Amino acid sequence: MVSTNSMHTHLKHIHELKRKRSIQKVQEAIELLTDQKEKINFNSISKASGVSKATLYKNPEIRALIEKLRKQNPTVPTLLQIRREKEEKFKGIMISALKKKIKILEEENNELREELNQAYKCLEKYRNSAS
Repeated sequence: MVSTNSMHTHLKHIHELKRKRSIQKVQEAIELLTDQKEKINFNSISKASGVSKATLYKNPEIRALIEKLRKQNPTVPTLLQIRREKEEKFKGIMISALKKKIKILEEENNELREELNQAYKCLEKYRNSAS
């Protein structure tokens, strides 16, 4: 019969092997994602390594590494950043278009005021000549 102590030691050994295997898979996934210039985060590492997100979060060594790399890798924009950049670009285009339209309308308004002044002058001349 196997003693409880040896069973416990055996389980510890298996757990340690599994932990080391997970760390190795994560490191390989990080290398792969870095080479492909992909974003480094818990989701991408989990998908690339086959290690569950729960394991990534639970293991302090792995978690610290991913958090560090995630902060160092701001070159890949998030969807939210892309959306904001597009919105800002669109706003800039709209502002430029509206400024052009305002300028055209101001010029037209000035022309119409000048025509109105000319019409008033003609009307005043007509009134003065009729009296």
